[in-house]
Amino acid sequence: MFTFSQKPEKRPKKNDGVENSVTFEHNTQSNSFVGAAISALQLSAKDVDTTFQGIVEQTVCRGSADGNPFAIRECTGSVLVLLGHAATITIDKCSNCVIICGPCRGSIFMRNCSNCLLLAACHQFRLQNSRDIEAHLHCSTNPTIEDSDLIVAPLLMRYDGFKGDMESARLDNAPNLWDKVQNFTTDTGQFQRMNFDPFANGAISSEVISDELLEKLSTFMEEPEAQELSLGPS
Repeated sequence: MFTFSQKPEKRPKKNDGVENSVTFEHNTQSNSFVGAAISALQLSAKDVDTTFQGIVEQTVCRGSADGNPFAIRECTGSVLVLLGHAATITIDKCSNCVIICGPCRGSIFMRNCSNCLLLAACHQFRLQNSRDIEAHLHCSTNPTIEDSDLIVAPLLMRYDGFKGDMESARLDNAPNLWDKVQNFTTDTGQFQRMNFDPFANGAISSEVISDELLEKLSTFMEEPEAQELSLGPS
């Protein structure tokens, strides 16, 4: 059984190799939910159902993807929550974000991201050209990385309906190979098991995102939209 050790000193931040130059328009409503965010971004009706895009310093939650593909693009400083099961999930050009995904029947493909905390269940996890990523995973195949730095831990997450969503994604009886990471570019990337207990203080902690963002996550978990979301050992 995997056990965490003590929390280490904070690691220095690394910004090399990540596309991080996109400029976003800031929205001062830090805790608005998906309706306000989508309205402000003027996305199409289809995008409302399938995309988080250009979200800045907000908390955004969608209760279900209805088993469809979902995309998360060009978001920063935000808590992004997708509950319910999805077919596939792509995450592109996000920085300093907490990303929580309900069970995904196919792959989660994360590219060109930095300083993100991901909690997700999926059949396949792929990470490319990203730095300072922490991923708490339930993954039924070996996670893979290319040109990326990854800290990995087992997923400890529950919410109302999580068991049914795992069944819908066909992950309910699947093994969890979260730590069987395949690194295809050992000269330009690395991975390690998380070597500290992220739940030692009763709430999740992280070495790659800001304390302010963790506070936003804690605030969100008290909201009805969170569907009794809980993180850590039961």
